[in-house]
Amino acid sequence: MKGVLLLKKAFFIIVFIIFSMTCSFAIETVHKEILPTGMTVLIQPVDEDITAIEVFVKTGVMNEEKAQAGISGLITPLMLRGTNTVSARDINMEIESLGGTIQAISNQDYSEYYIVSTSEYFDTDLRIISDIILHPAFLQEEIDKEKQNILLEMEKQQNRPFSRLNDMFNATLYQRHPYGRPALGVRENIEKFTREDIIKFYSANYVPKNIVVSIAGKVDVKSALEKVKTAFAGLPDSTPPVLYNPDEPKPLLWREDYRASGGDAGWFFLGYPAPSILSPDFPAMEVLQLVIGGGMNSRMWIKMREKKGLAYDLGSFMSPTIGPGRMVAFIATTPGKVNESRKAILDEVRDIRQGKITNEEIDIMKTYRIGQYYINEETVRSKAYNLGLYEILGTGYQYYLDYPNLIQKVTKEDIVRVANEYLTNPVFVVISPKRPDGIQGER
Repeated sequence: MKGVLLLKKAFFIIVFIIFSMTCSFAIETVHKEILPTGMTVLIQPVDEDITAIEVFVKTGVMNEEKAQAGISGLITPLMLRGTNTVSARDINMEIESLGGTIQAISNQDYSEYYIVSTSEYFDTDLRIISDIILHPAFLQEEIDKEKQNILLEMEKQQNRPFSRLNDMFNATLYQRHPYGRPALGVRENIEKFTREDIIKFYSANYVPKNIVVSIAGKVDVKSALEKVKTAFAGLPDSTPPVLYNPDEPKPLLWREDYRASGGDAGWFFLGYPAPSILSPDFPAMEVLQLVIGGGMNSRMWIKMREKKGLAYDLGSFMSPTIGPGRMVAFIATTPGKVNESRKAILDEVRDIRQGKITNEEIDIMKTYRIGQYYINEETVRSKAYNLGLYEILGTGYQYYLDYPNLIQKVTKEDIVRVANEYLTNPVFVVISPKRPDGIQGER
């Protein structure tokens, strides 16, 4: 096993060196400008015949009042359902005729819109995506369709253990923060939102200071910048609402929840509060998360799957967030092994907090994360996405470019420190046909 780990470590070191060399030029050519309106523009020339335009809008759950929960996620797909002058069908037909792709994605912190096509159609792509952002039609028939889509998705989630656990975990961890609300919003809200509600929320939040435009591809920087200024000139220059981002107190006691399910598997999330992407603790926490459950070299995989055979599926994850984050370990196992699996994870957390972690396993996970970073930079769209993402999250794009160095600097002392700071009282939620012994029943 040790020989296999060393071989994997050597492989990721090679990946890191190769991608460091190939990406060095791109890192030096990111151009940023904040327009007079407050909108941020990032441009990264890439010597490929593909161009990606990403538009990030800082609109998510922290922009919503409680009675508005779900409205930002409703608006995101509606933006592609036609503008004041062009129907949704015409938009899709034009993009298809260019051999391109257009998509809208909703996140708890932002909405993302992107177009990817060959570089010769950059002007057309910019016209299409700026029209979508500036002039959405919000037709009543499209609103009604999208409401039904969301309500149907809510029904489908009841048969998706991972989605159910995600909502359960957030509701149990976040007692104050709007991250605790369901990912798709609240059914009662979705049903009652009017066209006027949608237009009011859009007008307040889709403003220049809330928007980052990130472009990567074969473009001339000066020319592309002037075209972006012209394309988005119609956005009203107003101040966006202040995000509702309250502090989330760490759990003082163990928190748990259980829901009954069909099937023959027990699924659970076991997790803890984690730092925001804006915290200097984030890189160390990400390495710690990988040591616990990040891939085949993680403790969960080696000890719980390979040695004990406790799980069908397992892993861990955390994501960059503006507000308070979370670190989650998940497992799918037989109902009778839920408690044993939970104890195994808690034992690993206890050992790490006590300093029982080696520099070798930390180095392996650091190399793995850095390798992932460069491999994820392979496409033009990923370049535009990653630069825009970290700009909208508030760290600035330079943080993303520096991230391999931040990971490389993480030490054993950092790992033990953040483990003792954040991994104290866990949050445990489980879905299973049978309630595990000692676990609270349905609330």
